[in-house]
Amino acid sequence: MAKGYSQKEGVDYTETFAPVANFSAIRALLSLCAHYDMELHQMDVKTAFLNGDLEQEIYMTQPEGFVDPARRHFVCKLQHSLYGLKQAGRSWNEKIDKTLHDLGFTALKSDPCVYVYAKGRVVVFIALYVDDLLLATNSTPALTRLKADLAEKFAMKDLGEAQYILGLQIERNRAARTLSISQAEYVRHVLDRFGMWNSKPVPTPLEVSGKLTKADSPVAGTAPDAAFIRLYQSAVGAVMYAMLGTRPDIAFAVTALSQFNSNPGQVHWGAVKHVMRYLRGTVNYRLTYGPTGKNAVSPVVHGYSDSDWGSNPDNRRSVTGYVFLLGGGAVSWQARKQSTVALSSVEAEYMAATQSAKEAMWWRSTLSELGIELGGPTIIHSDSQGSIALTKNPEHHARSKHIDIRHHFVREQVAAGTITVDYVPTEDMIADVLTKALPRDKHHKLIGMMGLHSSSSAVGVLEMAERE
Repeated sequence: MAKGYSQKEGVDYTETFAPVANFSAIRALLSLCAHYDMELHQMDVKTAFLNGDLEQEIYMTQPEGFVDPARRHFVCKLQHSLYGLKQAGRSWNEKIDKTLHDLGFTALKSDPCVYVYAKGRVVVFIALYVDDLLLATNSTPALTRLKADLAEKFAMKDLGEAQYILGLQIERNRAARTLSISQAEYVRHVLDRFGMWNSKPVPTPLEVSGKLTKADSPVAGTAPDAAFIRLYQSAVGAVMYAMLGTRPDIAFAVTALSQFNSNPGQVHWGAVKHVMRYLRGTVNYRLTYGPTGKNAVSPVVHGYSDSDWGSNPDNRRSVTGYVFLLGGGAVSWQARKQSTVALSSVEAEYMAATQSAKEAMWWRSTLSELGIELGGPTIIHSDSQGSIALTKNPEHHARSKHIDIRHHFVREQVAAGTITVDYVPTEDMIADVLTKALPRDKHHKLIGMMGLHSSSSAVGVLEMAERE
């Protein structure tokens, strides 16, 4: 390990950024693997950062225990990157990126850590997350050649068929062409860490009645309990990783709780424990992908956009929620407080539609680069007739003339024919679960429509809790 903290910017390093594949792209590859019944394997690079090439001359003192007795005043000149250097991650990423390009792969513009190789009928996808490589292909010989090529360049560990990636457990049913991902082990670890494994399960992430407010935080001027704040932030961060990976059902709860990270109160801590009790009852929930209905021939991505107008009691801002499905399961989602106050429910829904349109454009770019035919505009479902009309008709009147220009992006894409905003009844608005706390039956109906299902063991725990 190098003592990177002693490096000086502009002397020992310049740039340090290194990209990684995002969860949405990884879930998309998993969905495509299920749809096309592709081979899915995983490899790991041993001591990856030691392969990076340095652009600057860097010297370090001789490591303790390896000092040359005859030349104690000598220093070491690094020929390659070393763990601890600020640019180590970037140097490694540049090395593996060049290697994959030399092997014929092309990095996606929409995600520079997802690579595609297409020659004839052979297709190979690679998702790179630092030193973890997820390999997907429709050709076993191509997979064997790729593994051999990588092993010639780096010290590789072949993990065979992918079972875990970034804490996501992968289960496949090749006969049914389905693939499921879950974070059961991670959730168990989190619950055990915070002493909530033996807690009584609850059927929803948050209570429907009541809202979390700043009024429940400690009074201003009171000395903050630093240990309690760290505990709260650690707990919210822990459940947030589950939300980012496979649990869109707790996205709204995590968004609500995160707003009090700087000054949480006991009411907020009780809400965190409520989320963990929900996770206790749904520990085995998993997202499932596979061919569905009319999309059994070609996978199609479509989204749901919703908002809860003025729901924040502290500043009256609305919440945007959207979810995009591919292969019957959610591949991206978001629950976020809007940046400005909306003056009507139509305006709030319109602002949410613009955020959804941005995500839809990213999906169109990603799938196109992966070789998937789009076959028409991307559909975004909304349950607001007023906002749908506003995306199609640029009317100028007192109720819409004040809307910021950036929120009209969705209207431009509708006019260009890349996006279509269609109506869906409120009872079938899947994104509703991302904007507010819902009653048990509606909550579980909507997350089921996202492709989030439980195993028999999880149902047993929940049913037991509900009977009690």
